[in-house]
Amino acid sequence: MTLAKKKLKTKVKVTLALGAPLLFFLLLEIVLLVCGFGHSTAFMVRQNFNGEDYHVPNPWFTAPYFPKQNPRQTEPLAIPVNKPENTIRVLVLGASAAQGDPKLAFGFHRILERSLAKQFPDKHIAIHNLGVTAINSHVVKEIAHECRDLEADHWIIYLGNNEVVGPFGPANPSIPLAGYGAIRKTRFALAKTRTGQLLQNILLGNPLEGKSQLKWVGMEDFLQPVQWNSEELKDVYENFRSNLDNIVDSGKQSGANVILCTVAVNLQTCAPLNSSGPAIKSWEAKDYGKARDLDSFRFRADSRINGIIKEMAKTKEVILVDAASTFESLESDTNETFFHDHVHFTFKGNLILTQLLAKALGVEEIPTDMEALMAYTSFDRQVVLKMIRGRLLRPPFLNQGANGLSAHQLADQIKALEPSGPEDLEASNRVYLEAIATYPEDAVLRLNFVNFLLSFNRTDHAMVHCRKALGLAPWNPRNHYNLALCLVGPGKIALAREHLEEAIELQPFDSHSRRLLANFLTDSKPEEAIRQLKISLAIEPEDKRSLLSLAYLYLSAEDKDLRNPNEAFKLAMRACSVTNFSDPGAVRILIEAAKKSGRQREVSAAIREAMKTKGDALRGKLEGALKAL
Repeated sequence: MTLAKKKLKTKVKVTLALGAPLLFFLLLEIVLLVCGFGHSTAFMVRQNFNGEDYHVPNPWFTAPYFPKQNPRQTEPLAIPVNKPENTIRVLVLGASAAQGDPKLAFGFHRILERSLAKQFPDKHIAIHNLGVTAINSHVVKEIAHECRDLEADHWIIYLGNNEVVGPFGPANPSIPLAGYGAIRKTRFALAKTRTGQLLQNILLGNPLEGKSQLKWVGMEDFLQPVQWNSEELKDVYENFRSNLDNIVDSGKQSGANVILCTVAVNLQTCAPLNSSGPAIKSWEAKDYGKARDLDSFRFRADSRINGIIKEMAKTKEVILVDAASTFESLESDTNETFFHDHVHFTFKGNLILTQLLAKALGVEEIPTDMEALMAYTSFDRQVVLKMIRGRLLRPPFLNQGANGLSAHQLADQIKALEPSGPEDLEASNRVYLEAIATYPEDAVLRLNFVNFLLSFNRTDHAMVHCRKALGLAPWNPRNHYNLALCLVGPGKIALAREHLEEAIELQPFDSHSRRLLANFLTDSKPEEAIRQLKISLAIEPEDKRSLLSLAYLYLSAEDKDLRNPNEAFKLAMRACSVTNFSDPGAVRILIEAAKKSGRQREVSAAIREAMKTKGDALRGKLEGALKAL
């Protein structure tokens, strides 16, 4: 054999060795796609509502970024594929602070929409908030790339808090530092393919089949210290600079007017989140900016992040809104707080940010009665404060030094907002109705009103507004869920089930709808009810109601093959553990499960241990439970 033939033969072997696996992968990917397996991981997908095509957020988009956690979502929204004439379309990009957390209905984008509508009454104003909790510039870069074709007039970019703790950040446990380079890129690319999704289902199980658990704990998942002068932090800044450059380019390529915002954070009433680090000395010296920069639990955009944003605005010749400097100045001049926690705005904080943005968009002034126009009632204030109090009772806030973030103070405020009688409820009711009369086509406003009505069992009144909200926003799974709740009273269970199934179709990770659907199916289709509850628990493993519903079903199922006292015991024990044995209903089911599974001694020991930390009232109830054993 000649040398040339040997070389040719070698090349053929190498080609086959490399090409065969790639060809197999390609064929498998095509087969899975044709068979409908898996899901797209594009940010937006097209969907038709009432005969019109819309771009809607894909619930699977963030799954590759959060492989062991619930995929994070935008607020429910739909952008018409065909942009209506005479429309000013604005996109907001960023993470939770941009999204409007803790209550999206009162975020700055909603206040800005009201302000633009007053300034330009002959225009249709459509502000679409594409913010997603816990993401960072790595993810926003992908979102921005897709948004180039959405025909937006303005892009508002408010981004920078999660560069260390978000996807691909050094403090994010989902993707360890060892996988930060080529391995990380390969894993991420594979997760976006149908083949990768098949492998994940085989190796880890599919949570939407109840075969594996997702978990979203919160900030306590990201308590990995990253020091101010570390090499890994230098990489973070370089990545942020590169990603932001890409994001701004996408905005400019789309033809939009790009507005870059520096990121305001709580400096004066949020002590360093890592109370054992060097930041404490700066905090005690009232050098709050330096304390923020030195805080090794890096949940807040620091001065370098904001410096990169300023440089980028200058280099790219786009509008800069220096929110960070404005809020820092305001904090030093007043005792008023503009943040609920470390980065999320109060209503007042959102108003101030709106004023800055409105000026950049040519709005002379925003309405002074914005709380009334937004229907920001005492009920809504209480809902927000309850959410914030729950956060402050968990790490990293529990480990802070002296600061103004006090769960105890919030408890007093929450109690003060309790309605003292029918007149208080009627006052809130009137605020909602007046705002709805001014903005009858505002689906979010209607949804808030429905939540208020359902909280006080005003189901008949809620039904009317729920149907209207659903007509205005059929893409919002919460509207379907609320209507299902309203339909329970009149006994229209079949119709309620249809709406829950629609909610799940729109949002597969909607554990609330799955749990409620399971309750409707308990008698007629217990096996399906069990399946839905298992999926609900895969999505929210510590949801007390799902745990107890499934435990009860395992105890009371008429079909002997479905009864499972041992599994019921495990579920009830988990529910009691989640509630720290303070829920009488959970303890009652645990007692029943213990009797039927023969595990009374185990329960007795657990209850006696729990009694050691209880007050007289709860201890008495637990003593009664022991007697029932």
